[in-house]
Amino acid sequence: MRYTKYLLLVLVLVAITLASCTGAATNNIAKPDMQQRKTFENKEQILAAIDKLELESYNRNLTPEDIKTLETVLPLDDHAMEDFFQETLWLAEHNQGEHIGHSLSFIYSYVQTGEPLICVPLEIDHLKLYIEFNDTDRIENAVQASSNGYDGWVRQSEQAKKLLPAYYRDFDRLKQEAKLTIEKVEQKDYEGALPHIEYVSLHQVC
Repeated sequence: MRYTKYLLLVLVLVAITLASCTGAATNNIAKPDMQQRKTFENKEQILAAIDKLELESYNRNLTPEDIKTLETVLPLDDHAMEDFFQETLWLAEHNQGEHIGHSLSFIYSYVQTGEPLICVPLEIDHLKLYIEFNDTDRIENAVQASSNGYDGWVRQSEQAKKLLPAYYRDFDRLKQEAKLTIEKVEQKDYEGALPHIEYVSLHQVC
C-alpha cells in the first residue's frame, strides 16, 4: 500500500495543478454524468475510513467485510462512487490486495478533488484480472471505460508530463500499448491483448 500513497499523491498533485493551469483539466476524463465538481459533506469521515483500511492492510489482507465498512460513509447513490466501491469490493472478494489499494486511492482522490478520474493504465491493469477470472461483464465495462477515457487521459498526461517529465518518460510507448490493448479486447482477442496489457501494467502512469 505504500505504492497507493505515492499514486494518490501523484493523482491529487496532477489534478490540482492542471486544474489551476487550465481551469478544467480533469473534466477531460470525468464520466459523462459527473461533469461538475462534487462536494462531500462527510469528506473527513470518508478519508479517515480509507486511512483506517490502509493501516489495516499493513498487517493483513483486506477482506470483503472490511470493504463493506465503507458502505456506512460512502454516498453510494453517486454513480461514480458506486462504481469505485463495487470494483474495490470485487478485488477484495478475489484477494487482490495490491489492486485494492489502487481502487481505494481513486475513492480518496475523488473525495479530495470532487471529480472522478479514469486512469486508463489502471483500468487495463484490472482488466487483466477480469480476463483471468473470466468476468465478462467487468471486461466489457473496463474496456469501455478505457476507450471512453483514452483521449482525455492522453491530454491530461501530456500536460502532466510537462510538470513531471521523469515520471512520464515512457508515456509515448505507453499510450500506444494502451490503445492496442483496447483494440484487441474490443475484438475479444484476449490472448493477443496480453503482451500489451503486461507492458501497460509494468509502465503504468496516470
